Amino acid sequence: MGRIAQTRLPELGSGMIFIPGLEPVIEACNEWIDVIEIEPQTFWSGLSVQSAQQRANPEIRHWIRQLSKPLLLHGVGNPLACSLSIHDVQTAAFREAVAEFNPPWVSEHLSFNRVATDQEPFWTGFFLPPLQTSPVAAYCAKNVKQFQNEVGVPVLFETGVNYLQRQDEEISDGNFVRAVAERADCGILMDLHNMWTNERCGRDAVLDVVSEIPADRVLEIHLAGGEQVNGWWLDAHSGLVPEPLQKITEQVVARLPNLKAIIFEIMPQHIRANKLDMRKIADHLQWIHEVWRTRGSRVKATSNLGSPKSFTQSFKESSLSGSDWENALGRLAIGRIATSALERKLALDQGVRVFADLIISIRGGGLQDTLPLTCVYLKLSLGEAQFRKLVAEFCRRYPPTVFPSEDAKHFTEYLHHEKMAIPHLLQVAHFELAVIEIQSSDLSVSVQFTCDPEPLLACLAAGDLPNPMVLEDHEITIIHDREAGTSLHVRSVTKGCSTESC
Repeated sequence: MGRIAQTRLPELGSGMIFIPGLEPVIEACNEWIDVIEIEPQTFWSGLSVQSAQQRANPEIRHWIRQLSKPLLLHGVGNPLACSLSIHDVQTAAFREAVAEFNPPWVSEHLSFNRVATDQEPFWTGFFLPPLQTSPVAAYCAKNVKQFQNEVGVPVLFETGVNYLQRQDEEISDGNFVRAVAERADCGILMDLHNMWTNERCGRDAVLDVVSEIPADRVLEIHLAGGEQVNGWWLDAHSGLVPEPLQKITEQVVARLPNLKAIIFEIMPQHIRANKLDMRKIADHLQWIHEVWRTRGSRVKATSNLGSPKSFTQSFKESSLSGSDWENALGRLAIGRIATSALERKLALDQGVRVFADLIISIRGGGLQDTLPLTCVYLKLSLGEAQFRKLVAEFCRRYPPTVFPSEDAKHFTEYLHHEKMAIPHLLQVAHFELAVIEIQSSDLSVSVQFTCDPEPLLACLAAGDLPNPMVLEDHEITIIHDREAGTSLHVRSVTKGCSTESC
């Protein structure tokens, strides 16, 4: 997408991200939302590394279509800075979403989450920053072009979050962004909260990064809030835009001649946890809308706009390859012990520990989303602290997977090997796995219980520890109804003594 094509894209205005759980916010704040940016991976189900079949929740898809607002798509699983290139399965599913929602452009992250090895590649479970060198910029640009050809609409890449200190071989954050954008001839999604997080963690200042990025290639901005954890500011999407970043945003937006959209990001669970009412969010979206109206208003007064610092002489020679960097950082981030010289050097950077802790936290949250009753049962039986230790140990033994449903299967396998003395625990886990399975199948799935499952599951759904259950054989059959959603039916109940099998 050349610069002329970029200027022809529609100006969509200000809006917010959509992931399941944000429906009440969007409905309550509709007045200040011009555009919705969908994260399609957050409501895909039945997707695996072997199958490109997308089975998005039909109710969510219907709700989105009723919005009558322009839609954008923002990828959160197929980043563009991986030496392995883009992931075919996710690309195919994303292409289906593009065909359904018809966005004028889409975006993905300038990060990596998949690592090449001598055996099978492994997933990191989190977006990690690439090495900022010339060869890496070259293959990032190649990935952007490939993804754009695959999905058939313009692709922007998002400036990523980076908790690491800059390596000797690397150029500045802004010059790396410029190098990728100019080699790919594409637009940029400038995530100002990511950049502000980087600044607070010791990397380049936001305005310095902005000065090095071609302003006319910045077509979209992301804004969010974060939180302080153990001395680190995290890009948690956990609240409103902090006041210092609001002031920076007002300066930056006025200097962008081709800005097409400003999107606010927030996670629904943080709205509840931080007790943010709809009035506060609406006022914030109104402020973003007012900032949007100032776009490009100071372009003429900025003499160096569109002529950022040259990166052509700033790349340093490096014997370190992008894949070596990915392997070392990826292994450390998923909890492996440092073995190579590069890994030992990287392990000294406290930012590596931040990434590792975030991966465990995110995987734990994913397990609670995919296996909610199983995780409630574990927390009620073991206590919150012991449950966290259990998840951390699971993460050390099992590398991340790209899809939460696969992580759920591995966690169930882990629980089986641990032989935990919690009655019917594995049966609950297999029941929840079956619910996931039928969402991508027209078949019915049967699950065996050695107790009456209805009171057991009802107690867990209410957050209560179940009383001891009478041992008797039961079978639940789960049937997928495309129109009505998932239906549960008890096929047969055979009462009598049974040997506890879990």
